[in-house]
Amino acid sequence: MAQLDSIIRFQKWELDNKRRDLAAVEQERDLIIDQLNALIAELEQESHNYNQEINDFSVLQMGAFADGIRYKRETLEIELNLKNEEVETHKEIVTEAFQVLKTYEVAQENRSKAEQKELARQETMILDEQGLQSFVRKQDS
Repeated sequence: MAQLDSIIRFQKWELDNKRRDLAAVEQERDLIIDQLNALIAELEQESHNYNQEINDFSVLQMGAFADGIRYKRETLEIELNLKNEEVETHKEIVTEAFQVLKTYEVAQENRSKAEQKELARQETMILDEQGLQSFVRKQDS
């Protein structure tokens, strides 16, 4: 029983570490999403400013700015896709670790039930033997 307790404690520790890893990767993904949102907000702000004062220089500036934003956005979207794949991989790892933990917990529960059943059987045998001896003594008296 103690051996399973140690294994279960270790599996819980492993599961917690894997959950922390997943949370870190999700946090990195959220940071990329925030960067994308900031980029979109920046583009909207610059578009608004561009519409306020249109001249030859601002047209060139806005074109270059939009190209830069487009490039950054594509880069961030690629990073986001990679990070989403990494999140999914970590989720699968956490799921597997949870299943392993659950297997050990069920094994411990089954072992505990079997031990209780065996103790109850032994107790019943002892009580039956005591009852039989008591009956024999009463018959002899």
